[in-house]
Amino acid sequence: MKKFTVLLIVFVLISLIFTSCGNSENKRDTMYNPEPAADTSMAFYEGPMEKEYLNSSDSSKSGDFSGSEDINIQNDLNSRKVIKNAYMTFQTTEYDSFLNSFEACVKKYGGYTENSTMNSSGIYSKSNLRFSSITVRIPADNYELFISETQNIGKMTYKNEGVSDVTNSYIDIESRLETLRAEKKALQDILENSKEIYDIIALHDRLSDINYEIENYERQIRKYDDLISYSTVNVEIQEVEKIVAEKEEQTVGQRMSEGLNESFENVIIGLQDFSVSFVSSLPYIAIWLIIIIIIALIILFVIKKHKKNKKKRIEAYNKKIAEQYVGSHSSNVAATENKDDEQ
Repeated sequence: MKKFTVLLIVFVLISLIFTSCGNSENKRDTMYNPEPAADTSMAFYEGPMEKEYLNSSDSSKSGDFSGSEDINIQNDLNSRKVIKNAYMTFQTTEYDSFLNSFEACVKKYGGYTENSTMNSSGIYSKSNLRFSSITVRIPADNYELFISETQNIGKMTYKNEGVSDVTNSYIDIESRLETLRAEKKALQDILENSKEIYDIIALHDRLSDINYEIENYERQIRKYDDLISYSTVNVEIQEVEKIVAEKEEQTVGQRMSEGLNESFENVIIGLQDFSVSFVSSLPYIAIWLIIIIIIALIILFVIKKHKKNKKKRIEAYNKKIAEQYVGSHSSNVAATENKDDEQ
């Protein structure tokens, strides 16, 4: 009987162990294979209000904006959203005339100057050469005509053009804006019929977030529209003494002669610049010379005084030694005479 009782207890324990293991396996399956979670974005609504919002959201998501329209826009090259920009450098011997012609060309094609800077090589240079960096905005429709006419104004030394296609980003932003506006309209309709304070507060919070997102996307759209409608052209203008023509194939002698002439010209220009700089700096040089002379005189005075004091110390020391020597010699003579008298 005791054995049977013990066996019964063991059997019950084993059954409990297997049951608990089975439950834990079910929990693990549920943990790692969860069912799709329901949309809880409007979980705070209860009753018919929630159904009204969900229905309006579904209708907004499946509104008039269709995917086929996106594809048609993307396939239509004339409807693509592209940003054009260019960078050009020029050399000119007539700086003022070039600037006037360039500004006239910008106005002719309906553009405007966005940014402009100018500097020069200074008064110490022979010809006081100038340099400008200008950023202009040109209507996209006139971009090619402007570039074509501008590169004939002066000697263009470099040109780089680029095009950025932002069609996909633009369409994504428009689609997102349409969805947010539809959601905003649905929430406003619900808000008009809402009476619960909790629902009204939650709706206002959500509407505030939606308004912020809409403003952000509208700002991006405006920026894209500005860059698309007006192309950006950066121009650098360098004033030079002479424009170097494109070199043809030359012999070794011609290259040596040209290099020697350029070296002599550079040496002459360097000497002229140095002379101008030296003469312009004469007042500063005179002031520094006066300061240096005063410092030198002070140093000489200190050295001379030090030598004089040193000479006095040496003379005093020698005199002291001589007096000591004379005194000791006199005492020795007196002692000698005393000894002779005693004898």
